[in-house]
Amino acid sequence: MTLEPVRNLFCSGSSGKILDSNWINISLQTIPHVTECAQHLDLSWIPAIFLLIFCPLVLYDLYRSENAPTRRYSPITYRIVREKLMVALLFVMKYTHLSILHAFIYDFVRKMICVVLVIDLTLSLAYNIFNYFILNRQSSLKYMVGDCAQYIGLCLALTLLIACRNRGIVTSGVLFNYWLLMVLCGFPELRFLLDHYWNAVSHDHIRLYLYAIYYPLVCMELFLSCFSDTPSGLLERNNGNFQNLTNQKKCFKKQVCPELFTSFLNQITFNWFTGLAIQGYKRPLEREDLWNLNERDKANNLIPDFNHFFRPQLDSEF
Repeated sequence: MTLEPVRNLFCSGSSGKILDSNWINISLQTIPHVTECAQHLDLSWIPAIFLLIFCPLVLYDLYRSENAPTRRYSPITYRIVREKLMVALLFVMKYTHLSILHAFIYDFVRKMICVVLVIDLTLSLAYNIFNYFILNRQSSLKYMVGDCAQYIGLCLALTLLIACRNRGIVTSGVLFNYWLLMVLCGFPELRFLLDHYWNAVSHDHIRLYLYAIYYPLVCMELFLSCFSDTPSGLLERNNGNFQNLTNQKKCFKKQVCPELFTSFLNQITFNWFTGLAIQGYKRPLEREDLWNLNERDKANNLIPDFNHFFRPQLDSEF
C-alpha cells in the first residue's frame, strides 16, 4: 500500500488512513468503506504496477513465439473482436474526451497506438493539472493520480493484447491476473459510489454513471480472459523454415496435446487433462488415446540443455 505521508501529500485534509473511520460509529456489522484517497492512490496503482513489472514475461513469450500471426493465417475471432471492443469502451467510459480519437485510431493505426496513447495521456494530465493549479480544485489531484495509473495500465494491456494476437499467443497469464486485479481493486470504488448514491449523499453522479458502465466492462474482460484463442494456422520450424501444419492437424487432431492451446485458467487448474482422465477411468487407455509430446517437452530439446549444465559438472568431478 501507499505510505501514509504519500496519501497526505496528494489528499488534502485526509488522515492518510485506508479505511473510513466513520464506520465504527454506525454498527459492528457495517463493512467499512475504503477511503477515496486509498481508492485512487493505492488500489488504482496496484494493477498498473503489476502489469509494468510482469510485462517483460509477455514480451519474452512474444519473442519466442513461433505460432502463426492471427491476422495473416486466420481470421480475427469473435473473442478477440469482443476484447478489443471492451478495451476501447473502457477508454471511452473512463475518458470521454478521448472517445473520438480512439474510435478512429484504434483499428487503423495499430502500430502507432503507443505513441498516440502517450500523447493522449499527456493531454489528459495537462487538463487535470490545469484544474488543480489554475482552478484550484484540490479534490482533482487524487483523481488525476488514479486516472493516470488506470490509463497507463489500459494502454499497456491494449498494446499487449494486439501484440499477442499478431504473434499467435493464445493466452496470457499476466493479462489474466491484470484483469483480475482490476476487478478486485475496482470493487471498493464501485461500492463507495453506489452507497453514496443510495443514501442520497451529495456526490458526482456523472462519475458514478461512467464507473457503473466501466466496471462491468472490466468484469467482462476478466471473463473473456478465461478463454483462449487458437489461430487456425499452426507453424512448426523445420530446418529454419516454417511449415503450415493446419492440414496435418486435421489428420492427427486427437494426438495434438491441448495444453498449449488452452487458457491460463485452464492450464493452472489442469482442466485440459480432465477429458483424458475421465476416459482412463472408464476404460484402459490405449496408445491411440495419448497425445503427442509438445515440442518443448521432446528429448531433442531437453537433452542439449541438460548436457550443457551436466557435462561441465561431470568433467570437474572426474
